[in-house]
Amino acid sequence: MINDGGLPYLNELVYKTKAGIKNSSIEIVTKSPTNKFQKAIDITPRLLSKVRKKGVIRSAKLATSIARTHIKKRKSISQHRRYIFISHPIDRTGAPLVLLQVIEEFAYKFGGKNIQLVAPGIQSEQERKMHELGVNVDKAVFGLGFRFIRLQLGLNSNDFVLMNTVAIYDNYRDFIMLWLRTGRLKHAYWFIHEDKAQLPVIHKEFLDAKNIEQTHNLIVNKKLTVLVPSERTKQEYDQLLDVKTVLPIKLHVEVDKRYHIVRKPSDYHNINFMLQGTPSDGRKGHMIALAAFHEFLNTYYEKDPKKYRDFTLHFVSIGDDYISQQVRNIGLSILGQRLKLYPSVPKAEVLDLYAKCNAVICCSLNETFGLYVAECMFMGHVVLRNNSAGMDEQLKDGKNGYFIDHNDIKQFASVIEKVLNIKTNSNERLMQMGEVSQEIIENYGRNNYLEQIEQLGLK
Repeated sequence: MINDGGLPYLNELVYKTKAGIKNSSIEIVTKSPTNKFQKAIDITPRLLSKVRKKGVIRSAKLATSIARTHIKKRKSISQHRRYIFISHPIDRTGAPLVLLQVIEEFAYKFGGKNIQLVAPGIQSEQERKMHELGVNVDKAVFGLGFRFIRLQLGLNSNDFVLMNTVAIYDNYRDFIMLWLRTGRLKHAYWFIHEDKAQLPVIHKEFLDAKNIEQTHNLIVNKKLTVLVPSERTKQEYDQLLDVKTVLPIKLHVEVDKRYHIVRKPSDYHNINFMLQGTPSDGRKGHMIALAAFHEFLNTYYEKDPKKYRDFTLHFVSIGDDYISQQVRNIGLSILGQRLKLYPSVPKAEVLDLYAKCNAVICCSLNETFGLYVAECMFMGHVVLRNNSAGMDEQLKDGKNGYFIDHNDIKQFASVIEKVLNIKTNSNERLMQMGEVSQEIIENYGRNNYLEQIEQLGLK
């Protein structure tokens, strides 16, 4: 974090030292520039040579590209308010998809040309969508100095800024925080999608006492507004930051109307369970689900298979990481052909997979809402849900599904037994549960991020 009262470039010393840039080259950088390009980037051939030798030439090239691009844009920059969104990599997971929805709403009202998205990377189909909206997509560069970031963002004090997730690059977050503290930026939003328990893994520096104090002060002074996706998460961050003004934003669950399925009792003759999410950090609980199904088979099913519906278990976003390999190997040994595995795929394909299932499982160790659960609810899924954040919004125990305890495999297995047992739950009863899921989640299809932020005052 930036030391209080430090100049914008003071803490670049550590980065430059790691890059092999000695004090002599730093002194050269601070000399008066002789032309516009040097003024914009303050970089010398000697500095570039040393950066190249240390294997980070890619960052230097990106910085130089940023400088050239934004020098050209200086004269054409509109005096209209600009809307700047800073994110971690834009992929097919929940937080980036929510951000893209936010940007789309802003683009329709304020025009894409006034919007800038800065992220380390973005999926090709998502980048095409942004370009169709006229949004300028820029590369976030790890370790990029404040001089370049200032040039890249070109902030005016009244611009709208939203940081998405705590996992954005430190240098961009620190830049925004400094600009807020010094009054160069009047206000910013921070949309945090991470459960508090994730912070030690995702970004332990967030829990640093100085960062907590800095964030608290900016919130109290109404320079920073923290947004979260559920009431439970609001309570957690209110406590962590010692404030009462963290604001829950109701997520917009976007599911094409053709997926708003009116199911029949016969649609529940077999149960196809869905669990979506990457296993790489272990957070989504794939192993817990497999253990519960293993317990169900051993304790219940094998004693009298005729009592139970047939079933399949579908995992979406399985990769090649070590935990995915274990999920694949262990899962297939337990369930065989009943286990269906899919890689990460675009949202349209994911929705097709959801539509082929009729029950959704959330046994995440940490969650802030569970967007995939909500999307499945639109399709009439029975919900099997633990008490991670989002449960209050998604589960009415016994009405649209059942509570599962991810710490109790036997209890989890008993819930699976209840759903699959033909006598315990008729097809008609499961259909009614699916209908209640649709009723609970219906209003989430109408939520609008821009309207909610405007109600806050759109600072």
